[in-house]
Amino acid sequence: MEKQQIERSLQKKLMTAYAFFQGREDKRRVEKIKDLGRKLEEKTFTVAFCGHFSAGKSTMINKLMNQELLPSSPIPTSANLVKVVKGAEHATVYYKHDAPVRYTAPYDFEAIKQFCRDGDAIKEIHLSTEKSTLPDHVELMDTPGIDSADDAHRVATESALHLVDVIFYVTDYNHVQSEVNFDFVKKLREQGKTVYLIVNQIDKHREEELTFEQFTHSVKTSFQNWRAEPNGMFFTSLKKEDHERNEFVLVKRTLQTMFQDYEELLKNSVQNTLQALIEEYIKEVSDEKEEAKEELSLALEEMGTSEALPFRNMIQETNEMLLEKEQELAVFEEMIRKEISTLAENAQLIPYEVREKGREYLESIQPQFKVGFLFSKQKTKEVQKQRLHNFVEALREKTTAELVWHITPLLHKRMREEELFSEELVAKIEGYDIVITEDDIKGIVKSDVGITNEYILTYSNDVSTFIKTKAKQKTYPILSQLKQMKEEQHKEWRNGQEEKLLQYKKAAKLKESVGHFLDRKEEDIIEARLIQRGERFQEEPDWSLLIQHEEHPVVKEGLKAFQVTKEMMPVEEEITESQESYSMEQTIVHLDKTVEALEPFPPLEKFILPLKKKMEALGQHSFTIALFGAFSAGKSSFANALIGQKLLPVSPNPTTATINKILPPTKEHKHETVRVHVKSEKEMFSDISASLHMFGINPSSLDEALDKIKQLKITEKLEGKERLHYSFLQAVGRGYEEMKNHFDTVLTVSIEEFPSYVANEQKSCFVDEIELYYSCALTDMGITLVDTPGADSINARHTGVAFQYVKDADALLFVTYYNHAFSRADREFLIQLGRVKDIFTLDKMFFVINAADLAHDENELLDVKRYVYEQLLQYGIRKPRLYPLSSHRALESGVEDEQFNQFWTSFSHFIKEDLTTMVTESAYEIVERAYKALLDLKELSRKSKEEKRERLAHIEKVKQALHLTVQQLKFESEQKRIRQETEELVHYVKQRVMMRYYDFFKESFNPSVLKGTKKQEQEKLRGCLNELLEFLQFDFVQEIQATTLRLEAFSSKLIYGAHEVVLQRMKEIHDSFAPAPISIPKAKEVKIYKPFEQQHDSYEKALSLYRNARTFFEGDEKKKMVDELKKPLLEEMDEAGMKQTDFFNLYYAQWIKDTLYYYQHEMNTNVEQHIYRLQKSLTTPVDIREIEKSEKELSAILTQSRYNKEDKQ
Repeated sequence: MEKQQIERSLQKKLMTAYAFFQGREDKRRVEKIKDLGRKLEEKTFTVAFCGHFSAGKSTMINKLMNQELLPSSPIPTSANLVKVVKGAEHATVYYKHDAPVRYTAPYDFEAIKQFCRDGDAIKEIHLSTEKSTLPDHVELMDTPGIDSADDAHRVATESALHLVDVIFYVTDYNHVQSEVNFDFVKKLREQGKTVYLIVNQIDKHREEELTFEQFTHSVKTSFQNWRAEPNGMFFTSLKKEDHERNEFVLVKRTLQTMFQDYEELLKNSVQNTLQALIEEYIKEVSDEKEEAKEELSLALEEMGTSEALPFRNMIQETNEMLLEKEQELAVFEEMIRKEISTLAENAQLIPYEVREKGREYLESIQPQFKVGFLFSKQKTKEVQKQRLHNFVEALREKTTAELVWHITPLLHKRMREEELFSEELVAKIEGYDIVITEDDIKGIVKSDVGITNEYILTYSNDVSTFIKTKAKQKTYPILSQLKQMKEEQHKEWRNGQEEKLLQYKKAAKLKESVGHFLDRKEEDIIEARLIQRGERFQEEPDWSLLIQHEEHPVVKEGLKAFQVTKEMMPVEEEITESQESYSMEQTIVHLDKTVEALEPFPPLEKFILPLKKKMEALGQHSFTIALFGAFSAGKSSFANALIGQKLLPVSPNPTTATINKILPPTKEHKHETVRVHVKSEKEMFSDISASLHMFGINPSSLDEALDKIKQLKITEKLEGKERLHYSFLQAVGRGYEEMKNHFDTVLTVSIEEFPSYVANEQKSCFVDEIELYYSCALTDMGITLVDTPGADSINARHTGVAFQYVKDADALLFVTYYNHAFSRADREFLIQLGRVKDIFTLDKMFFVINAADLAHDENELLDVKRYVYEQLLQYGIRKPRLYPLSSHRALESGVEDEQFNQFWTSFSHFIKEDLTTMVTESAYEIVERAYKALLDLKELSRKSKEEKRERLAHIEKVKQALHLTVQQLKFESEQKRIRQETEELVHYVKQRVMMRYYDFFKESFNPSVLKGTKKQEQEKLRGCLNELLEFLQFDFVQEIQATTLRLEAFSSKLIYGAHEVVLQRMKEIHDSFAPAPISIPKAKEVKIYKPFEQQHDSYEKALSLYRNARTFFEGDEKKKMVDELKKPLLEEMDEAGMKQTDFFNLYYAQWIKDTLYYYQHEMNTNVEQHIYRLQKSLTTPVDIREIEKSEKELSAILTQSRYNKEDKQ
C-alpha cells in the first residue's frame, strides 16, 4: 500500500511538472517527462553502458547477455542508441525522419549490426531476444562513444540519459585518465545518476612498466581531484577472462543485486531525474533572469544612465527644466538691456567740472562773446573751438569711465555665464566704444536761448541723455548676436534634453518591462521549487495523457546484411626481391674498381676525385626514419619491435615527451652510448612562459616564472589543455634543482639511466633530445630511427620539428593504436601528410595499426583496416601503405610473426631497393660518364697527327661556343612562372583554410564548453574565439608549410627543365659533352606570416550576438555569429596572404639570382673539364690495350649494376 502511495505521489508530481512545462511551451522537457511517465508505467529499468568508443561497451553487453547481439569492433560501431530486452525475437529500428520498422525473426544479426553503425538516419534500435538472461522490465542500453569524432554520437548519448537508471561508464585501459571521462562522469554525478566506472582491457597492462596498484591508485586519485568519484569502480578484461585482476564477475554480481530491487531503484531514478530536470530548468530561468538584468544594465549604460535612477521623477524634472529654460530664453535679451539701462542711468557723465566746461563752451558761442580788440574775430573763433574741444574731451573721458568700462565687463560676464563664446563676439565686445563728436555736441545746443544757470543744467541733461542713448544703441548688435547664439545653444540643449527625455521614457518602459519579466520568471522559479519539493500538485491529473504510446512500428520480415570482403580492400603491391639488387657496399667496390681502371690514363684524372668522394660519402651514409603517432599509440613499443629489444621506455606523460634518436654506433660513440641534450635556459624559459600564459601569467625572467609555478594551485575549473600545461609546470618545479646546472649541455649517461630521462617527467621536461647509439639489425642498415613527440604534444616547437622531419626524413612511419580513434592532433598531422605526400619523389610513408593482436578474428581486423584506410583517404592520403601488426607479439616472436614480417619485408625493400637505388644511381652516373670518356679517349688516340691538330683547333671554337651558351642563360621566364605559381598557391591556401572554418567553429563553440554562470560563459566565449583563431592560424601555417614544399619542387623542376634545354644546345655544339649532374641549391627555411595573433575589436560585434547557450545552439545566433566573424577573419587572412606572397616573391627572386650564379659557375667548370680532357686525350700518348682492358672492366660494372637502363627495361 505504501509503495502504491509513493508511486501515485510520483505520478502526480510528474503530471504537475508536465502541465507546468507544457504551459511554458517547453517541448524538450515535456517529451522527457512523457518518457519518464511511460518508463514508470511500464516499470522499465534501464542500465546504460557509456564511455569511449571501442572500449568494449558492446562486447560487455554481449557477454552479459551470453549472446553476440551487438556489433563489437575496435572501430565506432554503435552510432545510435541500442536497447536490449528480454522478449519475443524481433528488432525494431526507430528512424529520425521515418516511421519505425520492426523486423521479425529470423533476421540477419549482421544486418542489425550495420544498422547500429548508421547514426545519420537511425535514432534508436530495440532488440528483443528470448535467449536473454535479463529479468522482465530490465533493458540494457548501448550508446555511441562519447569521444567519437562525430558530434552526433555524443548528442545521441546525452539525449537518452534521462531514461537511464544506472550507468556503467566504460573506458579502455590506455585512456582512462582523459578529460572527456572526468567531465562526463562529473556531470552524471551532479545530475544525481548512479555511475559505476569500468576500466576495461586491463590485459594491456604491463607490470614491468607500472605496478597495477600504482595504476589503480592513480585512477582513483584523478577522479577524486576532478570531483567525479563514481559509485564504484571495476577493472575488467573481456579478452582474457582468467586475468587475475579481472572483476567482470563483480560487475555481473552488482547488476544481479540491482535487478532484485529494481522497482525501488527505478522510482528513485525517476524521482532524481525529475528533480534534475526541474533544477536544470530553474538554473536556466535564473540564468535568463541574470541575462535580462545584464541586458537591462547594458542598455541603460548605453543610454548613459543607471538602473538605480528614479526615471519617472527624472522625466518630470526634465519637463519642468525645459519649460523653465524656454521662459528664460524669452526674456534673455530684455534682461541684459535692463541691466545696461540701469547701468547707464546711474552713470554720472557730467559732474560739476565737466558742466563748467560746458558752460564755458555755451558762453563762447553767444553773439556778444568777443575776445580782444585787434583781430578779435579770429581770436574769438579760436577760443570757441578750444572750449568745444575741452568739453568734448571731458565728455569722452567720462563716457569711457562711466559707461564703456562698465558695459564691456557686463557683456563679457554675460557671455561667460551663458557659455556663448565666439571669436567674432569677443572682438565686438572688445571693440565696443561710444564715439562723441563735436558736431554731436553742437547739435544739442538750442538757439536763441540765453545762458542761465537753469539752461546750463538743461543742456547738460540733454548731452547726458544723448550719450546714454547712444551707448545703449551701440550694444544692440552685440545683444542681437548674443540672443542668436543663446537660441542656438538652447536649441542644442533642448534637443539633448528631449533625447534624454526620450531615453528616460524608454528606460522607464524597459525597466518596467524587465521588471514584469523578472517577476514572471521569479514566479516560475517559485512554482518549480514547489513542484520540486512536492508542495504543489495538479488537481485531478489525467495520467493517460502522459503515458500515450508512440506510433506503432511497421512490421517486416527477412533482413540480410551487406558483407565487407577482403576483395573490397585496395590491392597491395607484391614485394619481389630484385636479383640484381646491389647494396652500398657493393657499389663502393664497383667505384673502387672504376678508379683502378681509370688511373693509368691522365686525360681521365678528373673523374678520380669525384669517384673517391662518392665512395667516402657512401661509406658514411645513413637513412633517417621518423616515427610519428599520438600519445599512447604504441610508438615506443613499435620502435622496440624494430630494434628487437625493449629499449625505449613508455612515457606516461604526453606533455614532456622528448625526441629520441636511435643511431648506428660510430668510432666516437660506441654501442649503448647515451647523449642527453638538455634545453638551454632560454628554451626552458620559452616553454615555461608558454605554459604560464595559459593561466594569464607572463613572467619576465626564469626566476619569476619559477616563483609563479610555486604559487599555482590546481582548481576544479582547469580545462583539459590547462591541466596538461599545469602538469608540465609542476614537473618543472619538482625537477629544477636537479637540472638547473645542466642547461645547454650534453650529458653522457649510462643505458641504465636512459629510461629516467625519457619517462621521468621531472627530468624529461628539461630534455630537448636524446641520442642512443645502439647496434641492431635496424641501425646496421645505416638507419637512424627518430621517435618524435606525440602529435598532441603541448610544446609548440614540436610542431615545427615534426614538419622538418616530414620534409627531410627518408621514410615516415605513422603509428595508430588498434582501437583508438584519431585524435584532433592526429587528424591535423595526417591532413598535413596528405598535403605533401605527392610532392616527394618516392612515397616514403608507412602507416602502422599497432596492437592488431587484439582482433577477435580476421573479419574484425579487415574491418579495422578498412576503417583506417577510409579515414586516411578523407585526410587526403591516397593509396596509403597500411600494416596491422602487434609490437608486443613481434618482440616475443621476432621475425616469425607473420604480420610484423609482412611490414618488415615491405619496409626493408623500400630501404634496400628504393632508397639505396636513389643514393647509388648518382654513383653509377659517374661510372657511365667515365666509361663514355674512356671510349672517346680510345677513338681520339687512333687519330693521325694531322687529324689531332685539326681537332685541337676545333676544340677552341667549341670551348667558346659552350661558354657563350652558358652565359646567355637568364632564368627570366622561370622567375615569372614562379611568381604566378606563388600567387595561385597562396590564393588557394586561403580558400582551403576557410573551407574548414565552419568545422573549426563547431569544434570551438560547443555546448560542452559554453556552460556556467553568465560571467563564466562570457569568459569561455572568448576562450572559444581564441581556440578558433588558434585552429585557423595553425591550419594556415600548415598550408603555407606545404606550399613551401610545393614551391621548392616547382622551382627545382623549372630549373632542371631549363638545364635540359641548355644541355641539348650544348650537345648540338659538341655531342660528347656530358657534364656532371647539377645539384640545385636547396631553399632555406622561410618566414611564415601568421594571421590571428590577437583578438581585434572587429570580433566584438560577432561575440555580442551571443545571449545564452540555449538560444545560441537552438536558435539562429550561432549562424549569425559564423557569418559575422567571417568578414574580419577573411580580411586578416588576406593581409597575411599578401605579406606571404610578397615574401615568397622577394625570396625566390634572390634564389633565382643565386641559383643562376651557381649554375653558370658549375656549367663553366664542366666545360673547362670537358675541354681539358679532350685536349689531354689528343696530346697524351696512351696504350690502346690498357684502354681496352679498362673498357671491359667498366662495361662489366655497368652491366652488373642496376643503373644499366637497358637491363631495367
